[in-house]
Amino acid sequence: MMLDEESSLPPGGKVVVTNDEKQAVWRRFVPLPDGPDHRTVPGCTLEAILGAGGMGAVYLGRQDRLDRPVAVKVLNSEFANNPEFISRLRQEARILGAMAHPNVVACHDIIVSKNGASLVMEYVPGQLNGKNVVQLLGPMPERYVVEVLRGVARALNYAHDKGFMHRDVMPDNILLGFDARRPPDNYDELFHYQDFRIALCDFGIAAVNARFSQTKSKDDKKAPIMGSPLYMAPEQAVMPEKADFRADIYALGCTAYYLLCGTPPFQGKSWNEILDQKVEHDIPIPSLPKGRHLSPALQRVLAKMGSVLPEKRYDGYEALLKELNGIHDVYAERDRGFRTFFYAHQKSLTTICSLLLVVLLGALGGVNYYTHWLQNYEERLEPQMMNPLRWSGDRQGWQQRVEEETGRQMLIGFRDAGAMTLDKVLQPGGFVHLHLSCVNGSVGIQIRAAAEPALLLGRITLRHEVEGDVLRYHIGIFSVSSDNTDGLNNRVPTPLHFLDEKEQWVELRIEVYENFFCVWNHRQLLGVGHFEMPEDARGYQLEVGPVACDRVTFRNILLIEENIARHVRNW
Repeated sequence: MMLDEESSLPPGGKVVVTNDEKQAVWRRFVPLPDGPDHRTVPGCTLEAILGAGGMGAVYLGRQDRLDRPVAVKVLNSEFANNPEFISRLRQEARILGAMAHPNVVACHDIIVSKNGASLVMEYVPGQLNGKNVVQLLGPMPERYVVEVLRGVARALNYAHDKGFMHRDVMPDNILLGFDARRPPDNYDELFHYQDFRIALCDFGIAAVNARFSQTKSKDDKKAPIMGSPLYMAPEQAVMPEKADFRADIYALGCTAYYLLCGTPPFQGKSWNEILDQKVEHDIPIPSLPKGRHLSPALQRVLAKMGSVLPEKRYDGYEALLKELNGIHDVYAERDRGFRTFFYAHQKSLTTICSLLLVVLLGALGGVNYYTHWLQNYEERLEPQMMNPLRWSGDRQGWQQRVEEETGRQMLIGFRDAGAMTLDKVLQPGGFVHLHLSCVNGSVGIQIRAAAEPALLLGRITLRHEVEGDVLRYHIGIFSVSSDNTDGLNNRVPTPLHFLDEKEQWVELRIEVYENFFCVWNHRQLLGVGHFEMPEDARGYQLEVGPVACDRVTFRNILLIEENIARHVRNW
């Protein structure tokens, strides 16, 4: 900002600040309405307004001859007709035109016509500067403050070598290049953005040859005070004719304080109140939010930049940059990890992640399909196992019926019905899944050697008994050997768990291995039977019956092959 004769007040008066301190937020540029614009800039087509202030407005435009986006700074009419402001605008254009540096906003042209005065500058996308980015994302982490200080110090060093000093270094004049379509979500995204850039702008009050131009006011009594009261060095207000590049170093220190804390180092209601603090105190060491700490190295740098006495500050930008680069190198070494790698290869990683996501979704789809296939595996086997033609033995005593409520196939045997053997052979590692009930009596389930059907290997007996007013099932598990056909009685006296208490259906899983079989009721192991299998006999057959009860009903009889058994074992 600028305090000139019209805005300066006598000692004790309040300062009128044209660049107010209201909360600024990022927003997309505002497109201009259709139709002829009230401002015309020869050679440029204005497309949107980027911002406005007391002296004029900045537009996003397109330079017609080169067809490139530009930022067009247009003075208000009252200033455009003022020779002093036109002179300053020409000076800014000459200064910027003499510089070509990545950390300095370039000037393309100055246009002065009867319709006004405009400065055509390089457009830095993003609408982000040091002030509004802090208001958007909060205080800036130290490592990124160091990046900003390095970028601005390089710009000031370059300008100083060209014979200029800025005189208005503050957060508002530090642009941060970013994608203009949206604000960044965090500082990591901003500073690792592929086209990120730090650029110093607004050389409107810059001095030539490291001295302030002595433009007098109308009454020729006092030269105007140039700069922002919140960020300018004390000597810049008290003795402007003696200020040099070290005033810019001080202003950069104030800017660092703002970036770290979110507030300027000195505040007050009047210019004198702010100045009194500045001439008596160095810039204080920033007090960071809870949980954050400022490194001793940066504390030393900021203390030297913010000294009240210019001679105690850095005597050149090279010394300042050397210390900032040292701090930067420490952070660069710490950050050599995934985050740096990610932002350096963001496009490639995004493509890889997209492909991995497609593969993952395909794999999940395959797993879901396979799981669905397994869940319906038993349902697909039911019609085969319930067909009497798949059995041999006393088929006359058995009937195939359809359950009315569910439409499921059932195999029913009545008292004195003989035994039936399932034709399909069960290999070691497979199992038989049975869902059955019996009424007033018992039914046997036998395991025989497929090569020698007469060789009985094991028997499971399911008995339905009435104990008082309670109907209960008991199960007996018998091992059979060549020496003892009766085997070992391993009866389980406890009642079984029923899926359906009303109908008292029982589910059993009989797993058969090389020399033993296991009987399960749901996840409860009921017993284990051992047998001796001839070496040349492989495979087992299931036999049900004879029936020694009023009725036995098999709602489900499934033979699960060994290669699928391990997937559907926990039914």
